[in-house]
Amino acid sequence: SVGVYGYSVGGRYSTTAAMKPTKGAEVKAAVICAGGTSAGVKQINSGAPPTLLIHAEDDGVVNYKGSVDMQAKFKEMGLKSELVLFKKGGHNPISGSSGNRDEFEAKTKVFLEKYLGVAPPPALVEEVE
Repeated sequence: SVGVYGYSVGGRYSTTAAMKPTKGAEVKAAVICAGGTSAGVKQINSGAPPTLLIHAEDDGVVNYKGSVDMQAKFKEMGLKSELVLFKKGGHNPISGSSGNRDEFEAKTKVFLEKYLGVAPPPALVEEVE
């Protein structure tokens, strides 16, 4: 099973990888953090894998409404997705100082176990501040 995780511009790349899989390496789950955009909405198709979108409402780099719009498109198409919006966290809503890290790790663990059958490694995200 293949899963992708992307943060910020990596989230955009992960969206592209998930929505246009390579034969033999179909993405079974995607986690997009602070990278949901209007371009991402346009990439969503009926073959999209279950996707977990994570964003902070006070992100000053990538507007969180891109993630909200992606979630709406997934729902409109009847696809599996979850949206986690944090009130605070800026462009790095999962940093230790944001206060969101534990919730992020718990939700990501449950999501990946559900769709990939495995838990993420303990250090899924390195601290970047």
